[in-house]
Amino acid sequence: MDYLCQAQIAVCITPIGEGIWTGYCFVDTYFQSKDERQCIEDYCDRGMQLDPFTTGKHDAELPILDPDDYFLTSLECQLLVFKDEWMNTAQRFKQRVETYVDGFEFALASKESQQPLAWLRHARRKLTELVVCLETTIDCWDNFTYPDHMQTRYGRQSMVSIEQTFAEVRNCLKELYNIRTLCDEHERTLNLHNIDEQYRISRMQAQVAESTQVLSCFLLYVVSPITLAAAILSMQEEAIPDFLGPTKLSFFLLTPMLILLVSLVARLVQHWDKVQLYMSHPGNWVQGRKRDVNLGIV
Repeated sequence: MDYLCQAQIAVCITPIGEGIWTGYCFVDTYFQSKDERQCIEDYCDRGMQLDPFTTGKHDAELPILDPDDYFLTSLECQLLVFKDEWMNTAQRFKQRVETYVDGFEFALASKESQQPLAWLRHARRKLTELVVCLETTIDCWDNFTYPDHMQTRYGRQSMVSIEQTFAEVRNCLKELYNIRTLCDEHERTLNLHNIDEQYRISRMQAQVAESTQVLSCFLLYVVSPITLAAAILSMQEEAIPDFLGPTKLSFFLLTPMLILLVSLVARLVQHWDKVQLYMSHPGNWVQGRKRDVNLGIV
């Protein structure tokens, strides 16, 4: 639905005397196409003069003389147009939302999910506007007082028809509620999907970080000492210490020593804050250790 148009219909019948009245009927037609737009000439070009107040359902040459009956008849006919427009709007909204939900493909990235969320929220906002507008119209009719002077046979028939029209309009209101609920449920599903995807991505990132950490430790504690030992023993004999030599035995002895040295340096860097604390306040650190030991004994 590319756009929505708001239109009003107003009927006013003012009695001057018995069988004499002045009537006004205002109908918005700006949203209709030129081929379907209503105009007075459409009711006069035919063989018989049709009453535009009743959307051409009554003969203007045989008018309804009672102003109350004419008002209810005009209202009855105009409300049929009102009902059809609302039912058409609800049906179009339902088709668009159901087509969107049925054909929706969940995105894998949160940025890609912002566009469908914006569409859903926009659709829900428009549905809320429609619901409020229709509820207001229904409340106006529910508050309408049916005076005694309208209790004629013609008036009662019109009232039955009007009540039936509003019964269908209330069903249309329920349909709008259901469509809005569908939007809410789909938005919740989309949010849950995004949460699951973010959790899955976080787990993948944690696994990658863990694998990277294992690889880094392997390179630091194993590969680096071996490489360093090989580099030392590959130097010229004058540069190699006397207790070492370019032999396999020296390589197998030097490598564990370098692994131990690298491990000690890594632990020192890891706990450097505690080392600094000990160097600045050695007495407090010893007391803290004693206190921890005493608590452990107790």
